[in-house]
Amino acid sequence: MLDLSQVTDSDVLVELDRAIAATRDNQADRKRILGASRQCASRFTFVGTRTYPRPDHPDPNKRRSLLFLLCGIIVSLRTTLENEQLAMSRLMNAVHTDDELLELTVEQIAALIRPAGMANSKAQRIYESIRLLEGVEGGPEGLLGVPMIAARNFLLGLPGVGPKAADCLLTIGLGMPSMVVDTNVFRSINWILSGGAGSSSFSNQAEVAKVKARVDKALAGESAFLFQIVHTELLLLSKAMGRRGHTTELCVGPQYCKACATSTGELMLPLNS
Repeated sequence: MLDLSQVTDSDVLVELDRAIAATRDNQADRKRILGASRQCASRFTFVGTRTYPRPDHPDPNKRRSLLFLLCGIIVSLRTTLENEQLAMSRLMNAVHTDDELLELTVEQIAALIRPAGMANSKAQRIYESIRLLEGVEGGPEGLLGVPMIAARNFLLGLPGVGPKAADCLLTIGLGMPSMVVDTNVFRSINWILSGGAGSSSFSNQAEVAKVKARVDKALAGESAFLFQIVHTELLLLSKAMGRRGHTTELCVGPQYCKACATSTGELMLPLNS
């Protein structure tokens, strides 16, 4: 499993520079994605944006098992970051080990995570999902012994786990390189590669799957560390622009972003696209 507990923002820049140097001239998508991520990494902190509990979290209080990571992902659905953090803090202050977590009833889980909203339905999903994940032969880490596609399909079968949640568990929890595409990453990738978020909708699962496949292909062969970096930096890029949508002044520039090039009329680098 990947251990990023000691990683720094300087390490992130080094990793991006390495990946950029290894990019071939005909890899247009890869150049844009990595170039945009490098621009973002000079503005945003990777280390300070690791919110979910995970086995390698830099904060010892959030250094928890894959079961707690699964809880955090389900709790985060349809809520604010502030409410997610409050709910997970309550849960992690109440129980500290997998055994203690598994001893909680649905009602107890719901009471602890209530600040995140939809507490009863989320608690039921957590109760069922952590048992199924714990039941994997060899425990949750047993998924490391199967092909990534098989592991992803298993995770997608858990209650409350959709594509984003499955990819979070794979990449953040198990160290398998599978791009996490949430609404913010989806927006950023559409700006960078397609010139505008208006061309696709995050509510369209087929469109989201296409974006994920395109990024997975562009970064094929790279580590889960690089996948985490790209996800985090492009998420932060979208958040920086907020509900206003694409804003050239806040983006990464026409050198890497097609939406910026369209807005300014400037030429991009000849990336063979």
